[in-house]
Amino acid sequence: MFFRTKSLQYVGGFDERYFLYMEDTDLTKSINQYGNAIFSPDFEVIHEWQRGNHSLSGARLMITSMVKYFNKWGWRLF
Repeated sequence: MFFRTKSLQYVGGFDERYFLYMEDTDLTKSINQYGNAIFSPDFEVIHEWQRGNHSLSGARLMITSMVKYFNKWGWRLF
């Protein structure tokens, strides 16, 4: 993810309540309220894949994070 510093400062950066995927989604939604996030399939980021979160406790953290996200932004399916 790349952001202009001014945009990131305006929305306050990442919300620390979220974990595993939802922090990116929340930040993008916040940026979209301020300006426009751009998605381009031409961008490519490669990182090392690890199985560090494949556990019941990791799944519980992810679901808790999702509930917090949807409580903030609404429970819409589409």
